[in-house]
Amino acid sequence: MNEHKAQRNSSSGPPNPLDFPIKDPLLETYEGRWAQLPPIQKVGLTVVLGFWCLFIATLVFSEGRAHYLNWLLPILVVATILGLLLVAGITLMRNRQRHATSQSGPFSILQGNIDGHPLFAMVDMGLRNSPERQVLPFFLGVSTPLTNPTSDGLPTRSDAENLNAWEDAVEASLRSAGKFVFVGRVTWNGHRELLYYLKSEHPAIESLKTLLDSHSTRQFTFGCERDGKWTKADLYLNRG
Repeated sequence: MNEHKAQRNSSSGPPNPLDFPIKDPLLETYEGRWAQLPPIQKVGLTVVLGFWCLFIATLVFSEGRAHYLNWLLPILVVATILGLLLVAGITLMRNRQRHATSQSGPFSILQGNIDGHPLFAMVDMGLRNSPERQVLPFFLGVSTPLTNPTSDGLPTRSDAENLNAWEDAVEASLRSAGKFVFVGRVTWNGHRELLYYLKSEHPAIESLKTLLDSHSTRQFTFGCERDGKWTKADLYLNRG
């Protein structure tokens, strides 16, 4: 099951400095890609390494053991706290982004205009030639109307969190229904649609009906049909 998803860009607006694909800063630096790290990770790594360098230097040049222990203890505590905060921050951003890449490959953003309305699609291009296509013959589209969309039919920031929660609820429902892959999400003309391919049709339908009847998330509609050649997905996958 492919549970990894692209980060959610739900609306237009100024760039978010915390909105970036998560990388391991130590690994990236070791492999010579320091320049590609986001500024916040550069700052965090520099601070943590700086404290540890100070720790080692104090240990080496200190004249008396008792003397340097008095120096090192608060430095060690601060460095450890900063390291834990850095790890916690990276973990939190991983969870909030819903992952910039999937197991199959990178997500791509497609833009277009249909009937005078802008269309934005975020699609997993790694599924274009994926062997999983052979065992997932059922297409599932799940759609919900946006709440107070913009004049272009796009979501507002105030609706973004609710859309994310709805998407999480849909996917949680599908996890109990068998194998599936998430193809992507499409936003157009006041609607958000999630695209999936499934191994089995009926368990997913029953799970989504149960979710609808629970009234625990926003209202939505869905349709499922056999599409062994992935014709519906290829409308997007072959445009990237």
